[in-house]
Amino acid sequence: MNHCQMLGYHREITYRSDNTGNSKNMRRLFWTTYVFEKHMSLYFGRASSMQDFDIDAQYPAITRDPAVRPWDESFVMGIRLAKLQGEIYDKLYSAEAAKSSHPERMRRVHGLALDIQQWYAEFKEVSKRIIPDHECVLVTVIPPCSACGELSSQCFRVARLSLQSHLRCFGNFQTSGFHTKADYANWVLLFSSFTPFIVIFLHAIAATSSDDIQLLNEVVESLHRLRIHFPGLKILVLSF
Repeated sequence: MNHCQMLGYHREITYRSDNTGNSKNMRRLFWTTYVFEKHMSLYFGRASSMQDFDIDAQYPAITRDPAVRPWDESFVMGIRLAKLQGEIYDKLYSAEAAKSSHPERMRRVHGLALDIQQWYAEFKEVSKRIIPDHECVLVTVIPPCSACGELSSQCFRVARLSLQSHLRCFGNFQTSGFHTKADYANWVLLFSSFTPFIVIFLHAIAATSSDDIQLLNEVVESLHRLRIHFPGLKILVLSF
């Protein structure tokens, strides 16, 4: 991302003055890096090195070719989701956000949750495939209901939806024939938060819920099927 900044890829004037014919690839490179960086920022709890107020580069153009258009639209939707992930960190988890009062934080939570739900409603018009990302992001947005760390019913509900979404997606990947299990692990699992699993695990202990245990077992079984492609994943499976 620092290299993109030094090259001026975050500024629209860079593309307008380009005479190499590579502006399309340059723009796509910048926004791809942006998506990865925003995700990793929230994932590891670190401030983003690229702030939105300093970016005026336009999104990649969407082609008129009906065979390619959904992919371009999905990419733009991915950029918009990355922006929301950046807002989640800035408004809820940054050092400045930690100073906010509880009522103010809850106001931000509800606002961000509505933004994510609106994003997903628009995304469904682009792609009918169900992905777990939006539920995982919602779990990151919806905090415990009190300072003592109790799980709110809303947080538990979204965490359950996220794990169920993972199971549906994994099943679709297995039967589609278009993607491999390695594709699923690289492009879905590595971009998904493990928070929903932890939320359901804690709820299973607190409520002694057999349904929760069954759901967790199904998720672990899905990871078990991927272990042959990723030896490191075996350690994760054995841990649970």
